[in-house]
Amino acid sequence: MFFIYLPYNAFRTLTVTPELMKRLVVFITSFVVFSSSVIIFPFSIVQAEEPHFSVTLYAGQDIDVGRLYVWNDEDILYVNYDVNEEWCLQETHVHIASTTDTIPQKNGNPRPGKFDYKSEHDCIFSDSFEIEIPIDWNKGVYIAAHAELCQLNGGGCESAWADGIDFEGKNWATYFMYFVNWSLPSPDEKVTFTYTHPGVTNTYFDFNIGNIGEGHDIQNGSWPGWCADSTVYITAGREYEASVYSSYSQNLPSYISDDEQWDYVNYILNHKPEGVTWQEIQAAIWYFTDEDPDYQGYDTLLVYEIIDDALASGAGFRPGPGQVGAVILAVDEGTQLVFMEVDP
Repeated sequence: MFFIYLPYNAFRTLTVTPELMKRLVVFITSFVVFSSSVIIFPFSIVQAEEPHFSVTLYAGQDIDVGRLYVWNDEDILYVNYDVNEEWCLQETHVHIASTTDTIPQKNGNPRPGKFDYKSEHDCIFSDSFEIEIPIDWNKGVYIAAHAELCQLNGGGCESAWADGIDFEGKNWATYFMYFVNWSLPSPDEKVTFTYTHPGVTNTYFDFNIGNIGEGHDIQNGSWPGWCADSTVYITAGREYEASVYSSYSQNLPSYISDDEQWDYVNYILNHKPEGVTWQEIQAAIWYFTDEDPDYQGYDTLLVYEIIDDALASGAGFRPGPGQVGAVILAVDEGTQLVFMEVDP
């Protein structure tokens, strides 16, 4: 069986005349006769079933032995060891820290035996071990995850680390950063905003935010931002009251999460090609936030390249150090949904 993939957006920009339709029918019919079985369909918006952050588990420095998956809800951080079937877990050690120097170590060498979450196992394997850690911090945390594994065929045992940044000591151990969430005003604490369009930093909007209390990761002032609705509008010169939501919240109102795929949006915000215009970034964002986007003439070949890149790599994306994420400003269902770029 042969499959012909046509880019989803090709159908949005193609003007189908009667003559072109006849040519398409002749081509498809000919190909069917030739191959006896052809399926033609466009790409569609893809939503990852389990948008979990993950890193490779490396044993003996360079042996890929599986993945470490990390995700969270409002209260719990979950860490899951998923090792390849020829290996099994004997020990696991995980430590969560707000700074790297609070990970137990000596002279830059981590000490897994001192990690907060440690377990011994009777040679378990596959997707069989998960740790639940209560969340009592916001934003980013550093995670060091270690394991002792043995090969099931008797080939020996190895230490393994979840891939990431090297510790400073004479070792090959690594740690990584995981973004949990921002500290934001509650949805009941309405903030105010006005906007200018386009933004001065090659963005769709610049927002002037007000009425934010102390102790949050966003403050009063100017923030770059974007639009999530291509056919719903807001009014220039008007001050709006809005609820603030993290794009990673598990409790988003339905009108903020029905069409919107925020992991792909966050990926785009952090992977803007050199020389891209704000119009092209905005068009790519609409692909993932609007069920039937009106690209308003912004779509170019580069837009489709950005979309394809996000579809290939954006599922489950979470920002890391030096990156940004989407913080949503929601007025009501009848008003354009907008969001700011915020450093985690």
